Amino acid sequence: TMVTKMKNVMKGEFTMRTVRLVAVAVFALSMLLAARPANADIPTCHQLIQALRQATAGVTISEKDRATLQSKLTDADAKIDQAKFCDALEKLIQFRDKVNSLLAAAKPKISQEDADLLLSGVNDAIACVQELITNAGTTCP
Repeated sequence: TMVTKMKNVMKGEFTMRTVRLVAVAVFALSMLLAARPANADIPTCHQLIQALRQATAGVTISEKDRATLQSKLTDADAKIDQAKFCDALEKLIQFRDKVNSLLAAAKPKISQEDADLLLSGVNDAIACVQELITNAGTTCP
């Protein structure tokens, strides 16, 4: 049973199947927690933007495009700190639009895989900021 396997893991009795099972469970749980910020707060939004910043650093794009994207994230982070959530949302939408324009170029400047990674991350960050906006009772123009 799972409980017995977990006890064995705690005793140091690892089997490859047990290690894989635990790894899959931990990964699935982390994805569930990261996928939808259920009770969005400022630290959660900052964490999502930081994860997106790291993903942006790792994708294959020009340094100029990377700097543009990173700048949008830095600006969004700063706007969140200033409680200017609509401005933060605007910066994240600009990030998403830039990724889409890189992908849609006649000769794409980003791979579909890298674009999907960044778009998934920015959509999570956008959802978080949208929840901050809702929780603050704010309406964006």
